Amino acid sequence: MLGDDITITLTAITLMLVNGMSLPSFIEFLPYVAGFCIAKLSCVGIAGASLLVVLPVLEKHLGFSSEMVSLIITLYVLHDPFGTFHNVMGNGAFAVGLERVFVKLRLINKAHHL
Repeated sequence: MLGDDITITLTAITLMLVNGMSLPSFIEFLPYVAGFCIAKLSCVGIAGASLLVVLPVLEKHLGFSSEMVSLIITLYVLHDPFGTFHNVMGNGAFAVGLERVFVKLRLINKAHHL
């Protein structure tokens, strides 16, 4: 979920810059971070809910207009399957790598594992 959080925040900042808005200062950005974290706690593990619960935070603390909200939803829907794909493939690669390490260390017997 961390990649999702980083992606939403970077996309939001990019949209702000594209729309001619200035970047918030660190102090102005803190309420967004606090609201974002609290909102994200309510949707852990629910597919597609990450952005939906954060939209009010984007509107209130970063000044997103309805057009910007529509655009960030569209971008999120377009890129989310690729993030999911990479998460699944990364988890699989990690499992295969761990198995190879354990076989080399003889912590598991390959013949019994198959």
